[in-house]
This record gives sequence, C-alpha cells and structure tokens, in this order.
Amino acid sequence: MTTLSGLRVRKLPRCVHRNFQESSSVRRLYFFFSLWACLSSVPGPAEALKVSMPARKTAILGTNVTLQCQISDYPPPELDIKKTIFIWYLETSEGNKVEKLYSVVAGEHSSNRNGSRLDTIQLKNGNAALFLPQIQLNEEGKYICLVILTSNKVEGATILNLVVEPTVQLSPKELEIENGNVKTLTCTVNKFYPDAIVILWQEHSKQMLDKGVLAEDICTGTSVRNSDGTYNTTSKLRLQPSSQDQGNVYSCIVQHESFARYPVYSVTLTVTDPNSTTRLIIWLVLGFLIFFLLVGLLLYFVFLKKHPPSVEMVGSEELKHLEETQLQCLISHFRPKPLQVDLFLVIEVQNTKQKIASWHTTSVEEPMEDDENFPLLGNLKDMFKFYPDLKSKPKTHYDFQWKICINPDIQKLKKFELLLEVKHKGFQHGSFSKRKSFKVIALPMLHEVHCSTNVPRSNEPLTLSCKIHSYFPETLEVCWNNDDGILDSSFSTPPTKGADGLYFCISEIQYNPQVEDSGKRFVCRAKLEGSQAYKESEWQMDIVVLAPKVCKIECKPSVPECGKCITLSCLLTEYHPPECDIYWRKGFEELMDATVKTEEPQLDRMSKLYSRTSEITFIPSAEDHEVEFFVEINHCKKIVRKGYTVMLKDFPKLSNIVIEPSDADYGESVNLTCDVTDFNPKKIGTQWFLGDNSVMNGVVTEDLDMACNGCYKLTSVFELRATASVCDKAICFRVSHARLRKPITREVYLKLPVKRPVLSEIKVTPDHQNILLEIFISQFAPHDIQVRWYHGWRQISETINPKNIEIGKDHLCYLVSKIHLDPKALDFGKTIRCEVKHPTSTEEKSLTLNTIDFSDLLEETQYHHHES
Repeated sequence: MTTLSGLRVRKLPRCVHRNFQESSSVRRLYFFFSLWACLSSVPGPAEALKVSMPARKTAILGTNVTLQCQISDYPPPELDIKKTIFIWYLETSEGNKVEKLYSVVAGEHSSNRNGSRLDTIQLKNGNAALFLPQIQLNEEGKYICLVILTSNKVEGATILNLVVEPTVQLSPKELEIENGNVKTLTCTVNKFYPDAIVILWQEHSKQMLDKGVLAEDICTGTSVRNSDGTYNTTSKLRLQPSSQDQGNVYSCIVQHESFARYPVYSVTLTVTDPNSTTRLIIWLVLGFLIFFLLVGLLLYFVFLKKHPPSVEMVGSEELKHLEETQLQCLISHFRPKPLQVDLFLVIEVQNTKQKIASWHTTSVEEPMEDDENFPLLGNLKDMFKFYPDLKSKPKTHYDFQWKICINPDIQKLKKFELLLEVKHKGFQHGSFSKRKSFKVIALPMLHEVHCSTNVPRSNEPLTLSCKIHSYFPETLEVCWNNDDGILDSSFSTPPTKGADGLYFCISEIQYNPQVEDSGKRFVCRAKLEGSQAYKESEWQMDIVVLAPKVCKIECKPSVPECGKCITLSCLLTEYHPPECDIYWRKGFEELMDATVKTEEPQLDRMSKLYSRTSEITFIPSAEDHEVEFFVEINHCKKIVRKGYTVMLKDFPKLSNIVIEPSDADYGESVNLTCDVTDFNPKKIGTQWFLGDNSVMNGVVTEDLDMACNGCYKLTSVFELRATASVCDKAICFRVSHARLRKPITREVYLKLPVKRPVLSEIKVTPDHQNILLEIFISQFAPHDIQVRWYHGWRQISETINPKNIEIGKDHLCYLVSKIHLDPKALDFGKTIRCEVKHPTSTEEKSLTLNTIDFSDLLEETQYHHHES
C-alpha cells in the first residue's frame, strides 16, 4: 500500500555556460562585420542595443511555436539588417549540447532547422522572433537570441518547456461489488509529458454528505517512458465496501501542468447482497444450455460455413526499368477449397484487356495460358513469370499466394493495369475482382561532375556540369549544393529522348569560387518528380588560386648611379596558395651577376592569404640605362610580370613625344615636342627622322639649360604639315650622348583620319590603234591602295599596286589608272570593270563597249593589217 505524499517536481536541465569565442566561424563573422561597418560610414554616437525576451515559455508538443526576441535602442529609423548579425542557438536539455538553428548575416538567411524562419520586414522593425513549426521533444531547452551590430553584441534567452496532455481512463466504468468482497478501481494515465504528475483519489460519502481525499489502500506506479518520449502511469484503489457504502462516489483527480483545470473521473459504487443457492442452480442450468448452443454455433462457423477469401495485391506501383519486381497476389482464409483465379493485362492506350494467366485449385502446377493469349504476349512474354503456392490452414481454411515476377521494359510498356478476378462460392455474387495500376520509371544516372577549368581561381567564374541520363519520364528535379548548402542559378538543358526511349540532359551551374572554397564538395542531385530518392554525383574543389597582387617595384637608392650597387624590391600580397616561383629578368633575359633574396611566404591569419617580398641587388652599367627590369611571378601556371625602367644618374632621360594638336586634320600644322633632361656633361646630339629619312626643316631645338640638380636639359620641336604622305610613317627622335653606349629613340605615328577614295567614271579614248581606258581616283588616305581591271571575270591588268600616287592641294592622295586595250582581242558586249581596294572600302566602276562606237577604229585596224 503506497501513500501519496504530494507532487513530483521535474528538475529543469542545468543551463550550459556558452562562450561564443569558442566558435571560430562566429568570431570571424563578428570581426569582419565590425570592421566593415566601421569603414563604411562616419561613426556616430554609440547606441546601447537591448534585447528583450520572456524568461520562460510553455508549448504543446507538435504545435507551431514563435519565440519572441525584441530588439530596441538601435539607430533610427529602422534596423539595418545588412550591418547586423542575428543568430539563434539552442542549448538542449539532453546532453547539454549547443547547436545553431538560424542565422541572418548581411541580409542572407541560413537555416539549420527545417521550416524555421525569421521575417525580414520584422527584423527591420527590431523583431527577431523565430518561428518553429511542429515543435518536438528534442527541441526543448534554452533558446539564445544573439544580435551583433557594429561593436554592440547583446543576447537574450528563453527556456522552452513542452507539455503533452494525458489521456485518462477509469475502470471499471460501472462499479458493482458484493458486500464484503474486494475489488480494485484503476485509473490509467497515458501519453503525458513531462513526467511530473499527481494522482489523487477522492471519496464522496452519500450518507455522511462529505468529501475526502483518500490516503490508504492506494498504489501508484512509477512513470514509464514511451518510445516517443511521453510517459504512462497507473494508480489503483483497493475497495472492500459494506452496505453502508452504497451510493458512494469515487473520483480519480489527475494533476498535471498540461491541464488548465484538473479533470475529475468518477464512478458510483453499487453494493449487492450474496446470491442464494436456488438462484445459483438456475443460473448454472441456463449457463449449460447457453454453452451447448454456443458450441454448436462455433462448430458450424469453424468447420462448415463458407468463408469468402480476402484478396490483396501487394507490391509497388512504380516499376523500375529492367529491374525485376515482385508482386504478391494474396488470397487468404477461404473455405471451401475450390478456387479459380484469372489475371488480365489492361493497356490503357490500346484499351485492351487480355488474359495472361489462369490458375485453379485442381492444378498446383504452373499457371495456364490460353492459346488466344499468345499473340498478345509476343514481345511481352519475358516480362511476366508466375509462381503459385497453395497452403492449407487449420479449421479447413486455405491460403493461396501467387507470386508474379515482372521485368519491366519502357520500350514495351510504360503504363498498364493488372486485373485479378477470383471466383469462389463464398462470394455473394460468385466472383470478386481487384485492380492495380503500374507505371514504369527509370531512375536517373549521373556521370562524373566536370569542371570547366583545371585550376579554379578566386573571383573567376567556373562552370560545373553533369550529364544526367537513362531516366523516364522526362520530368526531373535537379539541385546543386556544397558543404554550405543549396546553390542557386543552376541550368539544365531540355530533356532529349534517346534511341532506347530514355531521356538525358546536362545540368550546369556557374560558380564564383573563393579561397575558403578549397576542398569543399559540390554535389549534383537529381530525382524524378514526386520521388524521394536522389541520385548524386560529387566533385571536390581543388585548391582555389588567388593571383598575387604585385606592388610597384621600388629602387634603392631612388636615383641609381652607373657602377654603383642598387637594389630592386617587390612586394607580393593577398595570394593563395603560398607556392610560387619568382624570377628577375633584364628584358627577357635572366640576370646572372646579381644577388636575389626572396623571403618565405607569410600567412595573414585573419584573411588566410599570403604575402612575401623579393629583391635583387646588382651593379648597373651604361647599357642598363633606360632598360626595363622585370620581376616575373609564376603562380599556379599563371605568369604575372611587373616592370621597372632603370634611369641612371647623369644619363639623358627622354619624355614621350607630344603631338599638338592631337586630333589634327589634313593640311593643318602639327608640332611634335620631346624633352631631354638630367644629362651631364652637356654635349649632346639630337636628330628627327620621318620614316627612314633625317629631317632638318621645321626643327627647333632650344639652348641647353642647367637644372637645379646640376644636370642639363633641352626641348626639341619638329613642325610639319599633316598630309596623306605622313599618316602611316613613323616619326622618330634620336638622342646621342657621351654616357650612352647607343642612342635613345622615341617613336610616334600621327593619328590622321582615314579617307575613302572617290572614283570618277571610266573615260574611254581611242589611242592610235588601241583603246585607252582611264579612271581618276582621289581624296584618299593612307596611300595603300590596289587597282584591278577586269574584262568580264578575267583580270586584264598586270600591276595592281600603282606607283604614281601623288599628293594633291587638299593634302590627300590621288592617282590616274590607265590601261590600253587591243580592239581585236576585245569581246565587245562584255562588261569592263575597274575594282579599287582600300583599307576603308572596296569599290568599282564599270562600262560596256559596243562595236558601233568603235567601227572606224576597227576598220582602220583591219586596213593596216592588210597592208602589212
């Protein structure tokens, strides 16, 4: 006998102290976000960010739960979610483990719990409430809302308790006890959570007109945990009433935190007197009569009554292409034994119904096939195999199992039905039919994922593609994901049907890799629409390459001297991986008599990128003046070059030639200016060239002038007229000096507009015994031009590059192209064409010669021919 002492209190799980600095991912997010927020705007006054959350919340298991997290005191007018990090964590009550449920970083949402979400609009208003659908027991615990805005980091917590309302049953429902006998009243409480529960028994005496809580003759069991996490318990009350207890009411009161009001379950006691001997005899006789009647009925129902079979067709409705599938036709628990089973194939497209197999209990051999079915089976015969099995059971019952092995082929059948007709005496109408529909599918197969590049480079988009083939039907769902989650922007080509009746397509996705993507897995997943089974093909990202940033080469000393040691240094920053080869070159030649020093790569622990410095020390000679030295970095098969031109002290330095005006037109005067500085001694030679010819006219060179650094300088100006003859010629300025081993040259071309040639009409003139054709071509530049004469389609001119090009008063080119024709060799009536090709265009002029126009010339030609 157990005495109920009071409520059992469930102890809440001890809160786990959590240090956010232990998460490297959170620490990196916090650092970068804070740094970005500081640099993106002018800092204002610090705001004391606050988070308000209820301390506790109670919810019913399986319902939707919204956990409040109200943010206040943020900068108006609204909370900038692009600069704020929101993270929800759960400290579970079991195992004291911490897991991240949901995060919003820079406006990007990431969920680790299905169905959870935060409302973007509410976030801007300071409401970071977390919505959790269909809450489960393993999600009970402490929920932490962490908010980070610039330098402010605040958090709040709510403890979520779950409850399940129990079901209560009091038995027996009618309480009747003989005077002096003992009976037990049972109160069963099932499916409650948490396990803290109190069960009280109350007695309401009808004679005393009072109520009281019972404390004796009570046995309450311990709570037993179910597989779903809920609990069961039972409380029993032992009763041994007297006649005075007639009409007493006994109540079971269940106290649990899931109830708004504690329910009361009651039963009224009926106390009866002991039976007499006569009454007992009567009841015994009646009992024997009823027993014999029941035995007779039982024998009839067990051994003689006809029992119709239960018919089931068990098997998947989706059949996989060329994969054998078993279908079970279960005809069970029938009596008597005679049974007839027929199986029909129904093809919806052809609207046909054909028997493919038949079986009767007189034959336990293979199923019979009628002769009329052979034409139908034809190429379908190998798709179906039948294995009957008849078993006898106790009480003259029988079970029949018909195993049908189906080997589906899409090229033969895509959709069909099997109709099972069963004939037995137990059926009301003598027969029963069962129909089952099938469709043939082919699960997709995936090739290996192919990457468009062998060397992935940071911020250089690459394409991942995967061929998906051998699937049916054509509707396919494809998704791409990596270790961070699902990827967007995938594209699949339209499905193409192959000769085997199956479809194939290619799925692609564009991805912009970052250094942190190194080693990540990328998976292409495909499934048929409506299916749950995915097929996958994965690819692992190699080390992502980030080319080094090459800083400007520095020279020490800043003004190098011939014959004295100088050092060129270069800094490489923000690259990955660390391996790279560095070479110093003079032009394209490797420096031999030089000392190269390159330090080991240095890792920046914040950005995970590398940097290193390389320098070269050598003694320059006079030949090194104005020579460009290069640092060449070979990083992951990609070469980066950076140049530095050595300008030695006291050696002349030439500026680039300046053209004024820069957009001169033909006929205008153009000034070309070049400055020579920092040379010593002052003896120096300068010369202008137009093409290969030295020019003196129009050249003005200023007198030498000493600069403040003790060196000399001068300026030379070349004035010329812009004509078509100079538009494609190089204009050079050459300087000779005692310190130079060879002259220094600057070269420039005048950027004059090109002009399209203008063609006159072809002029025809008799010339003695020949015909002279000439055309005037003018106003073109540059002078590169080709002229061809055609008679019909036959070229009749030997020279196509004219030499007689001259410059006209408009400063453009012109020429006259002539050709003499022998009238005896002409085929009059054919077109004569003059084709002119110029860099700007291809044009032509044409005419047709008639014999009438040249009859006199032809007669004269014939007369001279007879005289000869």
